[in-house]
Parts: sequence; structure tokens; C-alpha cells
Amino acid sequence: MTSNIVLSKTIAGTSYQVTIFTTRVEENLTKALTVFTPPTPTAGQVKDPGDSDFEPITYIIDLLLKWEHRITVDGYIADETLPTATPDTYSSGDTPGTQTAQVKRTNLKAIFTSGGTFSITYDSVTYKMDMDKLSIMDDPADEGTAIKYNVKFTAVQGINMPARGT
Repeated sequence: MTSNIVLSKTIAGTSYQVTIFTTRVEENLTKALTVFTPPTPTAGQVKDPGDSDFEPITYIIDLLLKWEHRITVDGYIADETLPTATPDTYSSGDTPGTQTAQVKRTNLKAIFTSGGTFSITYDSVTYKMDMDKLSIMDDPADEGTAIKYNVKFTAVQGINMPARGT
């Protein structure tokens, strides 16, 4: 099950918001770990490992104390009717009525090109993330339907974790 994703950002005093109707959402969490096998002394070391009961120990160490959260979204933007009761839910300058897919595409590109973080709301949780990649495809097969542009993007959130106590 996928849910719609809402991207929002204020750029130079203008608020931009784009709803992406999702077809696929993938979340990835990555932690920077280092694998370390300590060296063994050469004195007394058996040259043939088969003649020894020595088993090297490998440690996994979290040296960087960082983790990364990525959300990759496949979806589309389409013409959408904007509510009159909540004017703050759409981009500044828009009026109640229809927000076209072309306006959404322009707003999405503005969010990407402005750099820095933006807000992404997914499953009722809002994250501050940065957009790593953005692809907007005009699909001629969708002519005559509400779908105007297929969208794929990856948003990234990196966290520096505090040092752990011993």
C-alpha cells in the first residue's frame, strides 16, 4: 500500500507544495560500519593455517557514528482541485480551483534546484530531507488521462548520532 507524499518548502518568501500520487515508495536505512580484522604476530605463527587452531577474529566497528535514511518515490503529478477552505495547502499565488500538472512540475523543480532541505510528509510523518535525484517524465501514453508527468526522486536524511557511553 502506498500513500500520497507531500513536498513543501518556502523559497524567497514563496511557499511551494506539491502532492505526488505514489505508485511505489522504498525506504532504506544505512549505517556506516567498518569491518576490522586485527593483525596477528608473525613469531610463532604457523605458516599453514590447516596446522593451527588459530581462528582470526573479525570485529565490526561503528567508527563514523552516522546513519542515512533514503526514501525513493515513484509516482505521478496530475491536475488537482485545490480546496477553498485551506488556502495554505497550496503554493503561494495559486487560487482555489485547479492546480495544473505543469504548475506542480515547475514547483517540484523549484524545490529541487533551490538546494538545502525541504519537508516531506509520508504516512503522516514529516521529515526534513534533501533531494538527491529527480526525474520527471512526460509519458505520451498517458494522454487523455489525469496523469501528466511520471515522477521519480530520492530524498536523503543523514544523521550524526551522539557518541555512545561505555
